[in-house]
Amino acid sequence: MEYGLLVKKILLWLDKDGEEVKNILRKTLRKDGIQVILIKNEMEWRTNNGDNSFLLTDNEEYIDLAMSSKTAAAFYWNPERGPCPSTKSKWIMEGVKESNGMFFDRLYRRKHKLPWIIRETKRCIIREIVLEDVPLLYKMYEGEGITDFMEPLFENVEDEVAYTKAYIESMYEFYQYGMWIVEKKEGREVIGRVGLEHREGYEELELGYIIGREYERKGFGREACRAAIQYAREELECKALQCFIMEENIPSIKLCESLGFHYLENVYIEQGKKKEKMKRFYLDICGERQK
Repeated sequence: MEYGLLVKKILLWLDKDGEEVKNILRKTLRKDGIQVILIKNEMEWRTNNGDNSFLLTDNEEYIDLAMSSKTAAAFYWNPERGPCPSTKSKWIMEGVKESNGMFFDRLYRRKHKLPWIIRETKRCIIREIVLEDVPLLYKMYEGEGITDFMEPLFENVEDEVAYTKAYIESMYEFYQYGMWIVEKKEGREVIGRVGLEHREGYEELELGYIIGREYERKGFGREACRAAIQYAREELECKALQCFIMEENIPSIKLCESLGFHYLENVYIEQGKKKEKMKRFYLDICGERQK
């Protein structure tokens, strides 16, 4: 697993606005240690392109070159030049003033099918799941009572791997959120899951979490949930979140309330082949920060 910013070099191959874009990016990316290089021809492209490069261009021919060399790339277009032409690029940028190292790193990771680092807390890294995590989840789910209030994994590991692969390609790729992995920094151990998902019939995203038995009551759940709430507010611009918790699950209710959620109503939610009575909690995340 690779952490930190993987992009080390931004290559600008622009027919127009090259100097202006270069100056803006050099200023904003300096603190991230990312080089910004303005190139003018294919020789300079081949000289500077490498494994940790990202291309920003306004020419479709250069997009083709990036695709042929499997280089991460985005199409740049200044709206003052008129309507944006069609492009094969998955990403179009109409300005760079708001772009930072994390932004380019996430595009790079999507291109190379590497997990996003969602948030880093004092003790944990919240990141997207990878297939190598699946066996570790089975070990965690073996903990006593761990599936009393949630659905278990597939009985067959191969089925869970197939489900996880499809989940990565659909949820992360199209929605930029989902259930993530909670990894303890010390020892790089998978200790839980946290994330945001859509619940059919409700507008707000749902916060979900699970922490392995040996790490419960040590603050890891609250730490991970606060990171997920921050992501929802700052990057998804959510105005509110919700949780659905079985009334017998007292520890989760206490954690939920400690995060600022308040009880809203009782509802019946489908869990597998039956409906379970659950308490619905609601959190307004606009304005002030959570507790």
